[in-house]
Amino acid sequence: VDLGPRRRLALTHYALRHDASRDFLRDWVVQASADGEAWVDVRRHASDPSLKVAHQWAAWPLVGHAAARPWRALRVLLDRPNAGADNPWHLALSAWEFYGHLYEEHGPFA
Repeated sequence: VDLGPRRRLALTHYALRHDASRDFLRDWVVQASADGEAWVDVRRHASDPSLKVAHQWAAWPLVGHAAARPWRALRVLLDRPNAGADNPWHLALSAWEFYGHLYEEHGPFA
């Protein structure tokens, strides 16, 4: 998700909603970027069992220096195969929400 040249989001937490499949996420990373080129891990999940039924929501806080910075772009990447056997690299999400403090400038961010 690219917020554009005049908006930045300082993340406080995020939520994901699983889709209808059995390809539950277990290992993934949330990354953020100030320019869309260089990406920083703001939260990494390893063997996370939070999503385990169809259409389930789960939310996680973001802490630390990288999470508190205002970012232009955000993404979620699979780190390892999901829990499903049929399509192990399927990023099985039906929704994602990012929460925090939105900053908007009248001119482009420096």
